[in-house]
This record gives sequence, C-alpha cells and structure tokens, in this order.
Amino acid sequence: MEKQYHRRLTGKRKVYFKNEMTLKVACALVFMIFLWLCILTTFYYYGDTTSSSLRNSSRHKIDNNIENTASFEIENTASLENEQHFPTSAEWLEAGTAAGTDKVLHHYYHLIYPKHVNAALQEYRPLSAGKKPLIVELGGWKFASAAMWCKLYPWTQLVVVDIRMMTGDEFRGARFIQADLSKEAGLLKFLKIMNATAPHDRPSVIVDDASHLPEHQLIAVRNLFEYLLPGGVYIIEDIETSQWRKGEPLYDYTTTGDTSILDSVRDLAQWPMAEFSSKGELQRGIDFMGSEKNARDVGEVAIGYNCLIIRKKTEEERILSNREYKNRKALKSYVAAS
Repeated sequence: MEKQYHRRLTGKRKVYFKNEMTLKVACALVFMIFLWLCILTTFYYYGDTTSSSLRNSSRHKIDNNIENTASFEIENTASLENEQHFPTSAEWLEAGTAAGTDKVLHHYYHLIYPKHVNAALQEYRPLSAGKKPLIVELGGWKFASAAMWCKLYPWTQLVVVDIRMMTGDEFRGARFIQADLSKEAGLLKFLKIMNATAPHDRPSVIVDDASHLPEHQLIAVRNLFEYLLPGGVYIIEDIETSQWRKGEPLYDYTTTGDTSILDSVRDLAQWPMAEFSSKGELQRGIDFMGSEKNARDVGEVAIGYNCLIIRKKTEEERILSNREYKNRKALKSYVAAS
C-alpha cells in the first residue's frame, strides 16, 4: 500500500538499496569520479596555460633568432652592395664637386658616364670573380678626378698615368705610373710596367684625360684599346680640341689643326655595322683604330658632350658578328663576282 502511494505522489518508482553497504560503495564511486574530473580539469587548464607560456616563450626566442639572422643577412647584403655599389649621376656630381674636378664642375660628364662605366664594370664581374676591376685614367692634373674615382668606386683598382712625378700627399688611394703619353714609347712603357707587376689585370675602363691634343688621343687609343677587357669602355675626353684652329696653346703643346677625332667618328661607327659596310668604308675605321683587330672589336660608338665613348665587343658579340649579311645583294656596295 505504501509503495503504491509513493508512486502516485512522485510518478516514479522508488529505488531501494538492499543494504547500507551498497549505498556507501555507490557514494564512494560517485565521489571518486567527481574527484578525478576535478583533477583532470585542473591539470588541463593549468597545463595548457603553462604549455602556451612555454610555446610563446620558445616562439619569441625563435622569432628573435630569425629576426637577428635576417638583420645579419641584411647588414651583410648591404655591406656587399656598398662594396660593389654602382653610383648614380647624383652621386657622381656630389663626389666630383667635393673633389673639385672639371668632369662635373665644367663638363657634365656625371650625366653621361655612369651608365657606360657601370655597365663596363658589371660586365667584368663574371669574367674575374673575386678580383677587383681595373680603371685606368690617362692624365692626372692635380689628381682631382682620381679622388673622385676613388670615392665612387672604392672596390676597384685605379691606375693613373701622367707625365709628371707624383709628389707629397697629392695622390691617394690609387697607383701612379709616370709615362709620357704623347709618344708611343711612353704608352709602351706603361704597358710594360703593368704587364710586369700585374700581368693578369686588364682594365674595364680607360679614360683619356691627358693632353687633349687629337694626335695624342689617337696614339693612345691605337695602343691601349687592345688592352681593354671585352665589354669595357674607352673614353676620350675634351674632343672639342678637334675643332680648334692651328697654333692654339694646349697645356705644353700647340694644336696643329691637322687631326680631328670628330671627323673620324662616322668612319669608326661603320665597324659595329661592318656586316653591311663596304671595304672602303671599313678601311677608314681601321685607320682610326690603328689595326683591323682593334676595329673589329668596336662594339658601340657613342658621342656625348665633349667626349667619345667606344665600347669593346663582348665575347658573345664577337661570335655573333662574325658572319656574312644574308641580304648583301641588296647593298649599294655589293659587287657581283665575275
């Protein structure tokens, strides 16, 4: 009767334990389960926090190491770029002004030279990795331009050739060779010294800033162009003197009015176009360069303000230019074989 009454009140069947021991065991099991759940929850929470802290700490150390490594690599890359930096026109102007050279103060060579000089020095790198490119300047004249070269290209070798002896502290950061560049014997003396002291060093850049007399300029290019590396540039400065009349004083010399660099430029420009030119047209370029070998190596001729720039062919250009023109019969100079 009592059981039936309980079911009517609660709507559930009343559970009875058979004895008190069973009840205690059940309570103990419930308590143990609850305790383990608390332990696991606590361990998970604090363990995850500790792990996260360790992970963050490790990640921070790794990030720092990566950052430091990247910084080191950037510094080394910047250092390498500084060692092989190719200056802009603005940097040329700044360095030339500081040195007091008329290359930028009177002429505006800073707007012309960078692309030619930089390209020649870049061409050098795959040829002689690990060695310094060589720049040769003919004529010192107070060595102002030498100071500019050393400032702009400290990672190169600079050789200055002049008729005067170097004295005191006027020349720094470069090698000086005394030679009379007005005579072929003086140029040969310079080459002999270079071959004896640095037999494997050939220049990427030669700049003729010596007497400015056209006759001397021709002597120099005829003897030194062969010495230039493939892809190098030969620059003749102050070609204005080709326009001067006879008898004008020029340093320790006097103009003759007989020789003109400018008159020969078109003749010289035939050689990069040799494939399309007649023998007569090419001969005048040979006369200018002093030999057919020199003339054949002319890859490009450029006229800038008061300067002539002759680029020597690269090895690839030598190979590609050694061929017969496929449309030679269309040329004005073509003569059919009899």
